[in-house]
Amino acid sequence: DDGIFQRSTGEHTKLLSILRAIDDDTREIFFANLPNMGAIPNLPNDVFLEMTSVATSQGLKAIQDNDYPDILAAPQLRKIASASITVDAALTGDRKLFVEALLIDGSVSDSFDAEKLADELLKTHEQYLPQFA
Repeated sequence: DDGIFQRSTGEHTKLLSILRAIDDDTREIFFANLPNMGAIPNLPNDVFLEMTSVATSQGLKAIQDNDYPDILAAPQLRKIASASITVDAALTGDRKLFVEALLIDGSVSDSFDAEKLADELLKTHEQYLPQFA
């Protein structure tokens, strides 16, 4: 679709660089959202992370980071848990679970505020979330 270059605001430049590096097997370094698959051992394998990667003829490959500090992994594990619970809440229409996800995320620390935020978000997006009706 040639129209992709009219819709984006510069990302296509980086995309073309990545595609060229893969095609030429230049081993150039990029940041990319990739499945962890053990690249950072103290984070779950099945999550996607923005991480340093190398462009090879096989595609983008995450660069292994065996020294990733636990102190940096901890807040990411919290965000991963929140996202997972949010997905479960969305799939089941479980409002209580959604409130728990908001609290785990840490953006809201008070359960009253989390309840209020959940109500506002669900009301605003009710056309996309009929399972919460």
